[in-house]
Order: sequence, then C-alpha cells, then structure tokens
Amino acid sequence: MKLCNVLLTFLTLALSFIGAASAQSPPSTPIRYALLSAVGDQLTIVNATAQTGSRLDRNQRETTELSDGGLDRMFLRSLHAALKKSAPTAEVAALAVANASLFAIQRSVLSGDKASDATVRAFGAAMPLGGTDRLLLVLKHRSEARIPVLGGNIGIGRLEGMGFYVDRTTKVTSGRTGNSGTGFLAPFAYVRLVLADAEGRVLAERVIEAAATFSMGDAPDAVQPWEVLSADAKVQALDRLLNREIDKALPELLAAAR
Repeated sequence: MKLCNVLLTFLTLALSFIGAASAQSPPSTPIRYALLSAVGDQLTIVNATAQTGSRLDRNQRETTELSDGGLDRMFLRSLHAALKKSAPTAEVAALAVANASLFAIQRSVLSGDKASDATVRAFGAAMPLGGTDRLLLVLKHRSEARIPVLGGNIGIGRLEGMGFYVDRTTKVTSGRTGNSGTGFLAPFAYVRLVLADAEGRVLAERVIEAAATFSMGDAPDAVQPWEVLSADAKVQALDRLLNREIDKALPELLAAAR
C-alpha cells in the first residue's frame, strides 16, 4: 500500500474541529485553554536500513506533506478529550493548527538553530490579549528509535513527529498471536506536550516517545511488513496510540504546573 493511499484515508477520516466546551457555572472561574497542534504538516515512513561501523542515520525516509490538517485535528481531538477528563471545569477558548510560520520556527528548533521554547513563545505572541489563560501545545520531538518488542526495545536511527517505522529484516514474535515473523510495521508518535502561560512561558512539559509493533506474525497473508495493516487500520493504530499516550501524559503535565 503506497503512502498516497494512506493519505487518502486521512482525507476521508479527517476529524472536524471540536467546538469550545459548553458553558457551565463552576464554583470558581475556570481556566481557559488554547490548544495547538504543530505535528501534522507531514507524515513519514522510515525504512530501517542495517548500519554497521557508523553512528550516521542511513534509514530511508519517504515524507509527504499534508496540507489538509487532518493529522493535527486527530491530535486536537485526543488532547481536547484528555483535558476535559483531567480538568472537567476547564474551558477551551481556541483550537488551532500551526501555520507555515510556526512550522518553520519548529524546524529551526529541532535543528538547534532556535531555543527549545521558541515555538511556544511564537504561539503565545499570536494569541489575542486576554483571550486565554494557558497554552497547551503538542510539538514535534526528535529522538532515537525505540520500538517495543517482547523482551525490550529495538530500532535504528532517529524518529520525529508522526509516521510509520518499517523493518523488513528483523525476526520478532508477536505479542498478540505468539507467532514469529521476519519484519514488522510500527506506527510511532514522537512529540512533546507543553503547558505554558498566556505569554508563552513554559510551565511544564512531557515527552512522548511511543510506538506500537505489528509483526509479520500478526498477518500471515501479508507479503511484506507494510501490508500487515490496511490503510484504515494504519489510521486507527495512530489514533489509538495518540489517545493512550496523551491520556497518560496530560494528568502529569497539569499536576506539574500547579
């Protein structure tokens, strides 16, 4: 299944923005949050390449630009639901997908050309004065690949943002079926959750480095790892991964900022 077919699925399943929470009358003034996702400008397929004698990342990458915001809306849906679960009285004053300028700043941050909080401060500067109390952002994170398998983690090179890691040579055992197979597919999310004040001063942050492994042992009819999941199942796997990790990380993030 080619990447373009997966992207068509994203277009079909793109999630609509969730409106601001309905107003209620809590006993105290609710905190107003502005939510931003800055990870959905592209989707990356990382094809693992065996490497010896060097620390250079020689993995092959197929990256496609996404202009419809569907991936970011998926993040915002997960983030909104987790916030209402952790802080029921919170009000969501704004839901936003990063624009080209913010994505450019974020790229500079990841390459080391700007301070790590530059994207947060830029978003804070763009918000209307008095419109929100807190900024809750999901930003890209870059780190070494750590793909969970039975007995530990494996992986070659570095991962960033959202995508799929494909290994065609490593024999792994499925934790679902107990069957072994050569090669696996791993949807991944390498992001940072950041909580800041209205001016963009960082109050707390949590790093998410998550992946889910689907081996050839999970799909005996698959010819190669990319076929282990259908296009729909790939989207659903990313969605489940996001919901699980944000549900775990957000309560800790909010507690750290109190």
